[in-house]
Amino acid sequence: MDRFTLVFNIEYSIRLEGMIACLMGRVDRLITFLLLLSGVSVATDLSKSPYAGWTIAALTMFSFVYMPSARAANAKGQKKKYEGLLAKSETIGLDDLRTEYVRIQADDSDVLGGLCNVAHIGVEIARGQRPTVKLSIREIFLAWLAGDLPKSPNHQ
Repeated sequence: MDRFTLVFNIEYSIRLEGMIACLMGRVDRLITFLLLLSGVSVATDLSKSPYAGWTIAALTMFSFVYMPSARAANAKGQKKKYEGLLAKSETIGLDDLRTEYVRIQADDSDVLGGLCNVAHIGVEIARGQRPTVKLSIREIFLAWLAGDLPKSPNHQ
């Protein structure tokens, strides 16, 4: 892998980890809000049905199993590591850069497939290149939720 490709991959990883951190943070805040809302409805006896209790149980289980806050924190940490590597990418040798990239990559977040093309296009646009991939409606929606819908400078 040459330096250009390696730096592109680092920039891609920065963008992808940033989107994962944003998306998982938003999911965590949504779950927290819904838990508070459901808890208030139970506490104030606004809801006489068992649905509020089931909602609280389901949201708690989802939050416990998928741990969006921990995933957001991990992604944020990975993004910072990649940013550090990118900052020193011009001053270290190719072999050292590759070794450090592989070491950081070992702790990468689990990736939502719908964000891969988005990150790729975002890096291409940031580098002034024409995007090589077209996004589906699902990918556009996920990118919007993740806070990073790339827009070409010609189509803003």
